[in-house]
Amino acid sequence: MIVLSILALICYYLCYYLVEENVQTPTEQKKEKSGFMDYLAVLVKNRPLIGVAMGSVAILAGLLTNAQMMVYYFQTIVGNLQAMGFITSITILPIYILAPILPKLVEKFSTKTVMSMTSLMATGLFILFQFTPFHIVSYTILYVLGIALLNIPMTLVWGMVSDCIDYNQFLTGNRQEGVIYGSYSFVRKIGQALSGFIAGMGISVIGYIKPVAGVHQVQSAETLAGISFLHIGFTAICSFIAFLAFQFIYNLTDERRNLVIKAINEGKTIDDVDFK
Repeated sequence: MIVLSILALICYYLCYYLVEENVQTPTEQKKEKSGFMDYLAVLVKNRPLIGVAMGSVAILAGLLTNAQMMVYYFQTIVGNLQAMGFITSITILPIYILAPILPKLVEKFSTKTVMSMTSLMATGLFILFQFTPFHIVSYTILYVLGIALLNIPMTLVWGMVSDCIDYNQFLTGNRQEGVIYGSYSFVRKIGQALSGFIAGMGISVIGYIKPVAGVHQVQSAETLAGISFLHIGFTAICSFIAFLAFQFIYNLTDERRNLVIKAINEGKTIDDVDFK
């Protein structure tokens, strides 16, 4: 942890000194008292933030439920927990491949398109995954690819949050970074909590019998099907919800984003420009 902390500190300093802000914010702004309802009004009006929040909650709920149910899947269906450890360890490999490619994809297709399309591709892949009979090779390929696809929007989403802050200034004349980031962080916690609730309630609803004193329990066919769905099929549903959020609710295309940045740099708001 000490080594990782030092590396993180170095990265933060590099980020601070090498990144140049494109948006010029006035150093002196009028201070106005704002209450809870004012903050809520900001969030409700910020359509891109709503899209980002919904998509993030869906993906987090899908990924974390998938991870929690993986133990039950390998314990009851596969019967080999050691294989689970190997598969989860190699899911990190695609990150090193995608890291240098993602900026080029975003530059060519836009962040919105990359996030919505990877979510849709993950949906199709997990549907295929759900109906593919288990084999260690096919499972490994589909699982690693599926997790890699969902990690793409989870990586790019922080840039979209920054765009939501720009949009908020464009919409209201106030940036309110703390409100936007704080609200988004809270929403992510909801997604994490939701996954625990779904996994815990789901395992009870499907009739899972907990082993007693290490004695293996034979599960019914319905229970095994339920474990498979919670591990794989539910992730497909969450991926599709994320696709809908990124594609149809989040409305900042590259053209609109550039218009927003130009407007706030000139001190203008949505009332001063043609924003369609």
